[in-house]
Amino acid sequence: MKIIRSSLLLAGILLSFGSMAETDPKTLKPDIRRDHKVYIVQLADKPLVAYEGHIPGLAATKPNANAKLNPQSSQYRHYADFLRARRDTVLASVPGARKVHEYQVAFNGFAALMSSKDAEALRARKDVLGVWEDKLLKPQTDSTRDFLGLTGFFGPWLWGVTGEDIVIGVIDSGVHPEHPSLADTPTPRRGNRGRAVPYGPVPDHFVGEGCDFGNSEFNPADAPFECNRKLIKAESFSDAFLTVNTLADYEFPRNAASPAKSGVIYRKSEKLKVFT
Repeated sequence: MKIIRSSLLLAGILLSFGSMAETDPKTLKPDIRRDHKVYIVQLADKPLVAYEGHIPGLAATKPNANAKLNPQSSQYRHYADFLRARRDTVLASVPGARKVHEYQVAFNGFAALMSSKDAEALRARKDVLGVWEDKLLKPQTDSTRDFLGLTGFFGPWLWGVTGEDIVIGVIDSGVHPEHPSLADTPTPRRGNRGRAVPYGPVPDHFVGEGCDFGNSEFNPADAPFECNRKLIKAESFSDAFLTVNTLADYEFPRNAASPAKSGVIYRKSEKLKVFT
């Protein structure tokens, strides 16, 4: 029987239940204050997934091995309230900032529209670990298996470690779901050699649904697409970027070259050759 595990790749941040504030994209308009940009702020307190209970009166929320966070538990709720209060205190120290998102599950902090002066003021606080501008970035490679060193002589493929049945969440720059590298066709057991192995059903432990393609009302090139057994979920989250930009072409998972504007869930990561 195969052992199925799940893994989450966080490119800085952040796809996790209950960790983002909801925003209606239709209400987003570019901010006219050109000296203000969106910054991501990380606070010193541990996020929910990593808190081990060192604060008196607040029980640990870090899950045990092979367990998951329980949002219904009292310790989860109490520590989440504590983190929220700490975030509010930090944000209040820069009155000119406007909050866009909050993060608490895998990353503790917030995203806010602010000036560079405000960002520097936050960097000087002892309860702030880091402040980063939300920038427009581009992919570094279109050959992921080589970039990750999977195909080298001492790489994991040589030893039969191919990521079979692992589920991976990727904050991505956009994905073309029709690309052959995302088809759920049988693939070699040892990465690039061996007997072809078909994809089975999506693991029961995977929580999530939705294949956010087909927004042709806004982008005629965004044809509908039904996720398969390899590309099992896609979601757009462009709110922060659209706060200071009007690039409608970057609003959906299919679109490339945006700064972490979509999230996609893959299986068998060793076959991910092209992301855009």
